[in-house]
Amino acid sequence: MSHTVVRAYFRQPERPRSRVCVFYFFVVSLCLLLALNIILLVLLWSRNAEISGSLPTRQYSYMGEDYPTWYGISAGEVEMTFEESVHYPLEGHVAEVQWDSLWRVDSHKGYIRLGPDRRVFAVAMFHELHCVGSLRRALTNPSHPDSASHHVHHCFNYLRQFFLCSADSTLEPYDFMTRDYTAERVGITRKCRDWSAILEAAQQNFIDWRPWFIRNLTSTLQGNSGELRIAAR
Repeated sequence: MSHTVVRAYFRQPERPRSRVCVFYFFVVSLCLLLALNIILLVLLWSRNAEISGSLPTRQYSYMGEDYPTWYGISAGEVEMTFEESVHYPLEGHVAEVQWDSLWRVDSHKGYIRLGPDRRVFAVAMFHELHCVGSLRRALTNPSHPDSASHHVHHCFNYLRQFFLCSADSTLEPYDFMTRDYTAERVGITRKCRDWSAILEAAQQNFIDWRPWFIRNLTSTLQGNSGELRIAAR
């Protein structure tokens, strides 16, 4: 009887020890999971911040293929209600002015200059709007230079690839072919990236570029005039 009691006495300390091991294993596993989640959150935040332009990215030379894929702009979210409009008609002077105003904004005409040598880049949003305007012009003015078949072909394919790339899965009512758009002018409301941020950034880029351009143009002209004076002696 006493022998049995002694055996039970020696087994009792093993139970708390196993529980302590399980407890420590649980704590360590939980800490590892928390650390992993924090690392993933930081990586996701860094990636989103880099795309939106709120986080400084690495330095680029802007030579050859060494330039960023995205133009770093912090653009928030806005809503746009799709609707029919009396603006942007197909033909006439008003059509030319309004459609061209979408991409020939102010003076930058859809281009920005980046890097130490101010390399010229087209911003995709302006390129897309330019193509829409060019397709309109091809319908109404086939003799215009923008209506050349190779340019129209380029724009069709460019927009086709853009639509596939954006892969918009917004649901729309199945009445777009029978709907009376004269009477029912308002469509659905979508959440969009704030396009005005890109307009402002492109205009500011142009404003910042002009002094650089004038300084370099003046230096070039002065250098050329000196060469001309030397050649004339």
